[in-house]
Formats: sequence, structure tokens, C-alpha cells
Amino acid sequence: RWDGCIDFFTQAAMSACDESMALAAQQAALRDDRNRRVADRRADSASRKLVAALIGTPVFIVNQVKRLLGVSFPAANNAVADFVAHEAIAVLDQAPEQDRRPSLKL
Repeated sequence: RWDGCIDFFTQAAMSACDESMALAAQQAALRDDRNRRVADRRADSASRKLVAALIGTPVFIVNQVKRLLGVSFPAANNAVADFVAHEAIAVLDQAPEQDRRPSLKL
């Protein structure tokens, strides 16, 4: 009987999709919040450029930011000082929600 296996894998796939969607929504909200925080900076400032990179890479060092953005070390350091990505790390570190979907009865 394959019913039990199919049910198990279907629920696992749906749960993984739900968690991915929730994570993406949380990361988008963080990005929007960070964009608001640096809205007063010049459009070409390293701080504004760094916002997009934070979502995919919430942990980095100044030299990585320097290379990523193609800016000087002081500019990269100032951009990093604008952001402490504890919120982004917390989103990635949280446990998946249990029982997000009701059990399937096939």
C-alpha cells in the first residue's frame, strides 16, 4: 500500500512550500523596513545598495561588502554600521511552524 507513503511525502512537500513562502514574506518585510531606514541616504550610497544583499546574505564581513558593492573599505564599513542583521538571522533561525496544514486524508 502506497497510500501512507504518498500522504507522508505530500504533506512534507506542502509543509516545505508553506515554510518557504512564510520565510520569503518575512524577508521581504525586513527588506522593506531596511529600505525605509536608509531612505534619507544618497541613492548611490553603499547603505542603500547593501539592502538588497542582506536578504540573501545576512552575515558578512566588511571586506565582502567592499567587494560585493565595489566600494571603498570606509564606505563598506559605514554601510555595515547602518545594519545589524539580527532580525534577518532570527527569521532564518526560527523553527518551522507545526501543523500549518490539516492532515490529508487520501
